[in-house]
Amino acid sequence: MPRNEGLDPFYDYEDGTPPLVDIQFRNGRVVRATETKKWRWTPWPEHPDWDFDIASWQLSGSKAS
Repeated sequence: MPRNEGLDPFYDYEDGTPPLVDIQFRNGRVVRATETKKWRWTPWPEHPDWDFDIASWQLSGSKAS
């Protein structure tokens, strides 16, 4: 999975609906086939070591329904 660079990887996607992604949080939990716009991609400033910051992501193998 590529590291999270602090920006939604599809923020400027103009070809309809962006692809779904799998994300991994700092605590190891993984969320599969989710939309990028539903998540905060930058760390929370008041909690720099928060367990639910996105650590990495990858394109999901699933399709949007």
